[in-house]
Amino acid sequence: YRLDLGRAYTEAAVALYPIVLSLQDWDPIVTMDYSITNAGYAVEEAHLVPKEERVWYRENEMERYGVGLPDIDNKVNLLPLRKDIHYSFGARWFVIVPKMVTTDSSLQASPQYVTHIISQSAAELWPTYHTTIVESIHPKSRAYLFARFAWAILFRVKLFVIAGEPRHVIRVARTPAGTKEYKTEHCGGAELENTYGGGGRQESSDETAPGVMLPQQLSEATTPATKVHLEPALEVELRTVLHEVIPQQGETFEN
Repeated sequence: YRLDLGRAYTEAAVALYPIVLSLQDWDPIVTMDYSITNAGYAVEEAHLVPKEERVWYRENEMERYGVGLPDIDNKVNLLPLRKDIHYSFGARWFVIVPKMVTTDSSLQASPQYVTHIISQSAAELWPTYHTTIVESIHPKSRAYLFARFAWAILFRVKLFVIAGEPRHVIRVARTPAGTKEYKTEHCGGAELENTYGGGGRQESSDETAPGVMLPQQLSEATTPATKVHLEPALEVELRTVLHEVIPQQGETFEN
């Protein structure tokens, strides 16, 4: 993901275009679980911008997008999820993205926020919870969803980052006056691995304990209230892409 600093780039400059490698260096632009599972039990409040990213939240003034309390717990940043789905969300197994979909094959497509599975670890969730409309998102949650997407995706490109190649990167720094500035740096492979090679933070749950049940351990007693019907051509294209990017383990993803 490129960060537009409002500069004109020559071909040489584009070849050295710095990239953002972590959420800390990325700047955003812009209790029933009716959200995904329609469950009335084992429901928790998930944070779109994870609680573990409070410093990033404060430094990027994310409270300007919320309502009520200005902190990370404001209701625009919260989403009720069943416990197993919350675990999967915190493990970066899926994201929530806008797509043009229909709720009935005979109706015209409209923009909706839907789930999009990005990890093979969530293979068991695929038949029921991939491309499912998320019903309970606050209408002002767009900026928080964008931040959540970046939090999940930037972590998943880590192997690319620490592959040993030197790269031009953008990092956020603070001036003596306390203002934010972006610095472009050329980092070697060893430096990138030392800086970005850690395990990364996974979102925690207040209720998650050693005995927490994972998705494969919970019953399928509840199913989404609304299942998305994609346009046939888009469905075929999406299946093709996902079969390429998510290695199969003796299983084939179905509808």
